[in-house]
Amino acid sequence: MSTALRFPDTFPAVASNPLQGAFWLIASIALSTFAAVVHGNVVPLPSLLFQLLQFITLVTALVLLGQWLRALRAMTHGIWRLAAWLLMMAFASCAAYMASGAFSKHDEIYSWNLWAIEHFQRQPYDMEYTQAVYPQAFAYWIASIYAAQGQFVVQWVARLAASLPVLLLLTVASGAWRPDVSKRATILGLGITVAALLATYRDLLMGYADPLMSAALVASVAALLRYAQDTRRIAWLYASVGAAVFASYTKQPAVLWVGASLPMIALAGVIWWGWPWRAFAIVVVGAALAGFGAFVVSAGMTDNQGVISRALGEGGVWQALASSVNSYLIKRPLNLVLLLGSWWAVRRIPWLHMVWWLAMLPMMGLWFTLGSYESRHGIHCIWLAAVLWLTALYRVPKGATEDDTEAPFVAAKP
Repeated sequence: MSTALRFPDTFPAVASNPLQGAFWLIASIALSTFAAVVHGNVVPLPSLLFQLLQFITLVTALVLLGQWLRALRAMTHGIWRLAAWLLMMAFASCAAYMASGAFSKHDEIYSWNLWAIEHFQRQPYDMEYTQAVYPQAFAYWIASIYAAQGQFVVQWVARLAASLPVLLLLTVASGAWRPDVSKRATILGLGITVAALLATYRDLLMGYADPLMSAALVASVAALLRYAQDTRRIAWLYASVGAAVFASYTKQPAVLWVGASLPMIALAGVIWWGWPWRAFAIVVVGAALAGFGAFVVSAGMTDNQGVISRALGEGGVWQALASSVNSYLIKRPLNLVLLLGSWWAVRRIPWLHMVWWLAMLPMMGLWFTLGSYESRHGIHCIWLAAVLWLTALYRVPKGATEDDTEAPFVAAKP
């Protein structure tokens, strides 16, 4: 056997589950983002520091790919190996395209790369086109890459890095797979994951902030499901809240998750599922941090008249809602299948059914109204539907795990 195939067994970090690797990658991106915030607003930081941070991000991304390779080796079912290879090839195609094509559509309007350049140069970011405040985490992350380079003329590295959210989304979805189920369930699980990728493929390639927000938000939900499996593993809850807060500093829809849905789910967990009160307290702290970002750091973000007028126009909320149903469900039946399929799969599982109503419904409402003017505003909805469906599909009956709990994400054992 080749050295490349033995490598995962000799490197302890690669021996852990890919879902853990996804959170390490999110943490490394968040760390680079924070350094860029300090550089742009407090004191200039040396390029060497940013080079170190980008090296850490590179290593965590390679470790995550190594975890995929190790998982691939462990799969004895031929169809699972095919599934894993297909997803890795899909990510490779996304990365190859984005290395040259990201940031190329409407960048002068949506401004993410423009803002990144301004943050790198320690200048106030330009709102001439947007006429409103936007969360800046994605722009700061790209700025950290320019700071590592010491220039922004060469942009393929930043464009390539913008493909990492695709890897994160694929990792979180595949984190719900269970290779020991029936062939029928195996094919359905692969179909759900591929369907989510196909439904959002074009939007993922554009190099906007939405995929990063979606990846962090869906990872937050995945970690929460893992915490619900065993509330003694508090690290999963910290990971869930941390990813949610980072998502809220990336795009506005995540504020709804961390500020409303997540606290309600945690409170329900305390009341009906025996979660400790400290779990609710941790979630409340996360909600407060997200609120600080939304109403202090990005004050005015919720009063974006350009977005409101473009989304609602003269017809108001109900017309926007009806138009979105037609555009994103009727004309895109794949979205409809994923959204309805996820509800159908979880409807008889009280815990997942509650998560669906408290998480999916508000975010779909926001997408179909204030986010109705572009499909990219629903990336997180599509992938969350896929993850919930997969979790319900591979749910282990009570008594099948060593701690006698129902186990979504059963393979993700820290």
